[in-house]
Amino acid sequence: MGPSCNDLQERYRAGEWRARLFHDAVLSDVAARPRCTAVDIGCGKGIEGSAELTQSIAQHCRTCIGIEPDTEIAPPPVFSALHRCALEEAPIQAESVDVAFSYMVTEHLGQPQEFLDRIFRILRPNGVFWTITVDARHWFAPLSRAMERMRIKRTYLQLLHGERGQERYENYPVHYRLNRPSDFEAVGQGFPTRSYINLYRPSEVAYYFPPRVAWLASAINATTHAFGVPGSLLMARLQKSGAP
Repeated sequence: MGPSCNDLQERYRAGEWRARLFHDAVLSDVAARPRCTAVDIGCGKGIEGSAELTQSIAQHCRTCIGIEPDTEIAPPPVFSALHRCALEEAPIQAESVDVAFSYMVTEHLGQPQEFLDRIFRILRPNGVFWTITVDARHWFAPLSRAMERMRIKRTYLQLLHGERGQERYENYPVHYRLNRPSDFEAVGQGFPTRSYINLYRPSEVAYYFPPRVAWLASAINATTHAFGVPGSLLMARLQKSGAP
């Protein structure tokens, strides 16, 4: 049995790395499927840059496929096949995948319906899709989008954390069209089983602020959460129905 919702929430609140939590959630479904075929959508350099976490999942699979459209990124050599294109263009057969997963991808989707429709088609009956993304109900999402519209986000991140893809994470355009439970409910109705986990801890957004004011960001985060604002991360698990 994989980690429960409460377990993941408590571990995150205690300071555990979000990538490890996501890895454990995905692995619970991979390990439960003998001779599993998995697809890592937007695989990058590994789950939040960790080739080890990606390898841990791949070694439990019969076949693990990577999808990474950014040709400037060198994915880890753990995949049975690697497709340098968007998911919608990848040559993956219908009903050939047991588990699909994406780490910090859905906030960048311009056409979320096409994305989920494609996942639905490639999953076998009872197949599962896991994702983790920014929860657009949190105040960080509109702040990030506003900075992008003002064309200052790239410069701000570079001054704060260094060059893209070297000293900090990749920074792609964001749309936040598949970043709330209601978004998944609207475009994921083909999946009869849909569940969501919101993750929160006060310091979760401190990384995005200068050290001198990071404490203030954490205080604001704790205050807004006390008034009902969800945490900054959303995990979703969608499962396709079994064979008729």
